[in-house]
Amino acid sequence: MIKIQISNLTRLGKVCYYTISIKSLIHTIMQTLNISVTKNQFNLVNQLMAEWGFANRSEFFRALLRALVKPEIFSTPIHFQAPPIRSAGKVMDGFRKTGKYNQKFLDSLEKGLTKSAYFNS
Repeated sequence: MIKIQISNLTRLGKVCYYTISIKSLIHTIMQTLNISVTKNQFNLVNQLMAEWGFANRSEFFRALLRALVKPEIFSTPIHFQAPPIRSAGKVMDGFRKTGKYNQKFLDSLEKGLTKSAYFNS
């Protein structure tokens, strides 16, 4: 048995963990599907893909299929809460202490926190 993390970092995706056997892994290999759409539909797909943060059209259509098959996963609103700590330094210290993040990620996070109105007010 192996554990696989399937990540989708778009608004319509979620992180899932599956434990599967090698035999069933063979059946999860992606297949190619070609579709024909009008120019307007093509433009709409590209527009929505960009607006919703999809990396590519395949991710966009997979999310649409998930929404069609299991619409309830999108019916629960997402509620965001402000972090309880307003110190970018303390947030950075917390991330560093975990030892889970590489320096490139930490540098990017710190750059983003310095631009954040929340941490600089």
